[in-house]
Amino acid sequence: MITLYHNPKCSKSRETLAILREAGVEPTIVEYLVTPLSAELIEKLIHESGVSIEQALRTDVEEYQQFIEGKALSDNEIIALMSAHPRLLNRPFASGQKGTKFCRPPELVKDLL
Repeated sequence: MITLYHNPKCSKSRETLAILREAGVEPTIVEYLVTPLSAELIEKLIHESGVSIEQALRTDVEEYQQFIEGKALSDNEIIALMSAHPRLLNRPFASGQKGTKFCRPPELVKDLL
């Protein structure tokens, strides 16, 4: 079973979902803007996918300018902000038995099939 941490308004997230469905996989979908992820889960997704916190952090949203830009924050503080303000989380992430992927580009989800 694959879990997709999804934002239906994001083209990359929609493309990732389409790739999974085309492969005959109906993932468990977690709309993280509706159900924010815990800091622990965000940290796990980042660690398991092998991306940096900077790669998983959106800088083009108001919350970035308000809470992060120009501030000396620890990784734990940034992850806590990502949990409290889920628009800061870049996406999509997908997780399954074969690991976790930060699906940029969306084709990376094929590694989980």
